[in-house]
Amino acid sequence: MTGSFNHMVRSLSLTTSDKRATITAIRGADFHHRTGLEDTALLDAYLDADEDVSGRLSFAELESFQRRTMQHIKFADNAIALRPDQFLAAGAGDCDDYTFYTASLLRFWG
Repeated sequence: MTGSFNHMVRSLSLTTSDKRATITAIRGADFHHRTGLEDTALLDAYLDADEDVSGRLSFAELESFQRRTMQHIKFADNAIALRPDQFLAAGAGDCDDYTFYTASLLRFWG
């Protein structure tokens, strides 16, 4: 036996041996259903927060995600809060944009 494992998600008609693809299918579909957001860069950023690809987000991974965000996103005051996908695309925003981005990450991970 090679040690490979197939993941099956019947509700999505998906069978794959790639755990990240399985997580993406499950979390991405639920996230889109709940938020209406479907942005590849945003989903990749949220998936990358799960550093050990466990399918769950630990507190340490959340802290790491926030540190990376602070390093790569510039502060820019704006009058209207940006959606998380807009915030990521702009590469800049203020406190409420950062908060919505992080809250959206938590929504993504359930």
